Amino acid sequence: MTPNSNNTGYIALTSHYGDLTITTPNTLIDGLDIHGYVVVKAANVVIRRSIIRGGSAATGNACLSIVGGGTNYLVEDVTISPEFPNSKQNAINVNQPGILRRLNISGTVDGIMIYGSGVNVQDSYIHDLKVWPTGHSDGGPTHNDCIQLQAGTGVRIERNSL
Repeated sequence: MTPNSNNTGYIALTSHYGDLTITTPNTLIDGLDIHGYVVVKAANVVIRRSIIRGGSAATGNACLSIVGGGTNYLVEDVTISPEFPNSKQNAINVNQPGILRRLNISGTVDGIMIYGSGVNVQDSYIHDLKVWPTGHSDGGPTHNDCIQLQAGTGVRIERNSL
């Protein structure tokens, strides 16, 4: 099955307003409509059947960041689409090993920015990324990458529609 808007992501039913920083291992986030940035810093975190919208300020550079300690995560059936898009905003920045599965990503500058090893991107739909006239590090227009690999080994990108 080719990933598209009908078989990736999820529209959550319970709203959460504000940023989430997850520091407790084995945390489960399920069925949330998150109006804020999400940062995962703990192992074995599962985020599923949710939507992540990012925050209103251009302070974060990803709607979802998975960083130091955030190993062995599963992000599944999640929609990432910014409520307040800006020229610095990616959907996901990740530097830890884990699985990103059946995501529906749109409206950000870059889809997934990978800085580490062991990241698996499966069955996801990354589309309609946003270009800004200024905002690139050289002062010019932004450009889009569905998936950008900055560093790492053992990265698997399987059955996605980009």
